[in-house]
Amino acid sequence: MLDGMKPTKISPKKHLVYPLLIRVLAFCGLRISEALNLRVNDVDTENGYFILRETKNFQDRIIPLDDNLKHRFGLYMNQMNFISSEDYFFQAPDGFRYCISVIEWTFRNAMFEVGIPYRGKGKGPRLHDLRHTFCVHSLQKLVQGGKEPYAALPILMTYVGYRTIGATSRYIHLSAESYPALLKQTEALFGNLIPWEEMDDD
Repeated sequence: MLDGMKPTKISPKKHLVYPLLIRVLAFCGLRISEALNLRVNDVDTENGYFILRETKNFQDRIIPLDDNLKHRFGLYMNQMNFISSEDYFFQAPDGFRYCISVIEWTFRNAMFEVGIPYRGKGKGPRLHDLRHTFCVHSLQKLVQGGKEPYAALPILMTYVGYRTIGATSRYIHLSAESYPALLKQTEALFGNLIPWEEMDDD
């Protein structure tokens, strides 16, 4: 649905911004604030990565791009015709940073258009759920690839910018229904060492 967006007089480049922004949230596991703070000079399309600066936990992070996203980033930069390297990468129509609520509303509307209604506060689907989904899938992929859960959690923790293993461990619980083998393997190693934590917007 987002790929089929049309430009408007008010927002002549939204058909460029939204499809890439949502892909970055879904496939790189970023917080929406991190994505919207990205500047042009933080992106290296030649070497395939971008840098997140001054994130929530005051840590810079390097995020690699796979070949597909690297290609899309290159096309996007050519189409956006940025004036300055200090421009916001996901630039709003006024040239400044998008308001988070605008992105959330557009995402919710896109979900409704494809038959996924918003079920209310705390039930989603929320924009931030893309980050949670990324984390669950990444943890599952690491373990299926041969990583022990105790080794996979610090990797995920570092990548997504958490400060503690405890904050990251919530994704083991989220994996229980979809990936019961992962939970069984983790509980065999840790027992009740990792406590249950309620989901929030980290």
